[in-house]
Amino acid sequence: MEFLGLKLLAVLLIFVAGVVGGMLPLWIESKPYHERVTTLGLGFTSGIFLGAGLLHMLPEAQDHFAELGSDVHV
Repeated sequence: MEFLGLKLLAVLLIFVAGVVGGMLPLWIESKPYHERVTTLGLGFTSGIFLGAGLLHMLPEAQDHFAELGSDVHV
């Protein structure tokens, strides 16, 4: 897959994640209080694990960008 294809896929995934995140409050309001607290707690912990996973992959991603000959320095 070309680099442009990967960029477009990343843009699409970020857009979908933004739409889902934006609609989440509307979905949460329709639930009783105890379910709202549970849902918010699950969302928070999911974000923690997602962030930890992405930060864990960052050094390897920098190495792969360097192999591609990219001059981007993070």
